[in-house]
Amino acid sequence: MLTLSHFSAPQRLVRTALIAATSLVVFGALLASNAAPASAATYIQQSSTYSCSNAIIGVSPPRVWANRGRPEQAVWLITIERWSGSRWYRYSQSSYMSTFNSFGQSLTSWGRRFVNSRLRVPVSHRGYYRAASAVAAPGVGSAVYVGGDSAYCFMP
Repeated sequence: MLTLSHFSAPQRLVRTALIAATSLVVFGALLASNAAPASAATYIQQSSTYSCSNAIIGVSPPRVWANRGRPEQAVWLITIERWSGSRWYRYSQSSYMSTFNSFGQSLTSWGRRFVNSRLRVPVSHRGYYRAASAVAAPGVGSAVYVGGDSAYCFMP
């Protein structure tokens, strides 16, 4: 039997985000049972950059293009990992929701930590950090280490 430990970190993030997105879709369907069937999102552009400064990790947001002109909800899972000296471990993890249109524009904010086009994640320790991003929307999902597998930054 496969468990989450059999998957790489980005694959685990996608699975977790897809489970969250599926739950949200089912919940939304229950609330609006007379609404038209949902379309599928067509494309995700993942977060491309992040920065470390003043005990804050700032992550640029992903974009999602909805299909057929209907807005689509997306779930964004951000995992911050910290270097222990011998391995990367999960320092924090949080999820956010937003709604996108067919132009890839976010119609709602990612939440209160989203300031000046960056998600601001606080950290409390000096050290090396990296960010993993997973995004799921109906019909599509993506997970990456922001900036690539070897990208990290130092928090003074």
